[in-house]
Formats: sequence, structure tokens, C-alpha cells
Amino acid sequence: NIGFTPWVLSTASPGTTELVRPSAPDVLFSYTEQSYLEAEAIARGFATGGLSEADVRLRNGISAAMVKNGIGEAEATAYLDGIANLADGSAADALSAIADELWIDCIIRPIEGFTHWRRTEMPALALPARATTIDLLRRLPYPPDELSANSNAPESLPNNDERLWFDQ
Repeated sequence: NIGFTPWVLSTASPGTTELVRPSAPDVLFSYTEQSYLEAEAIARGFATGGLSEADVRLRNGISAAMVKNGIGEAEATAYLDGIANLADGSAADALSAIADELWIDCIIRPIEGFTHWRRTEMPALALPARATTIDLLRRLPYPPDELSANSNAPESLPNNDERLWFDQ
């Protein structure tokens, strides 16, 4: 526990640190996300540097996210000191650690987090109890007005648990 108050995902309680609020910036792509994606590319061997360089990029992203969210230097340092160096483990462990941090970073951009999860299947998610589907959702449903207004809309709609082209 690094001693900060959990964020509120609501605009209903004034005076709290809210992630979803009318004045919140509309972030399409952040430096932290770039750092995590660079770390992933390096860990996968798409770029040079090995797991030690992937660790540097991951820590850059975590530091930037903490600064952006107002977490103090002492708390940020304590958190980073508690994270294992990616170079001390396997590539699979490194990819899992990077995906976890990317998932956390996407909390204010849930569609982006959903896309990264479908792409990597990390972190491991399980079907909730009493779910009405047989698998986790992989795609959003087509809106009815899109289907009626778009002559190119598919005649046979895919199931919501059917994978997309990049999710194979």
C-alpha cells in the first residue's frame, strides 16, 4: 500500500479526485502508453535492447503515469523499488508485467484497454459468475441505427464473443 486514496469513476461526488469529469482531458495516446508499447516491442524482440531495455521503458512509463496522477516522488520510488527487474525473468513474465501496467494506464480509456486486452489476452480475465455469454466479449455490438442507415452493414451479425481480425 503506497497510501493514496482510490480514484472515483464518477462525476457525482464533488471534491473527490475524479477520473471521469467534464473538464478531464481527452487523451488519445499518452507518453506512458508509448513507453509501455516500446517496452513490449523490445520484450518481443521487435526492437533491440533486450529485457534490460524493456525494463527501462516500462519504468519510464510507470514514473510518467505516477507524476501525471499526482503521486509523490517517495511513493513512486517505493513502488518502482518493489517491481522486479524484467531482465531477471523470462520474456513471458516481462510481457505479463508490461501488459498489467498498460491495463492500469488505460483505466480512463476503457475502450483502449479493451483493445489491448484482446490483442494480448493479458491480464488474464475470467468470465464473471452468472454471465449470460459463454465466453468473454470480444467485440461491441453494432448499434441498431448503424445497421438501418448503413447499406454496407453485414447481413449476418457476428456474435459478441467472436474474435476480430487482430484478435486471432
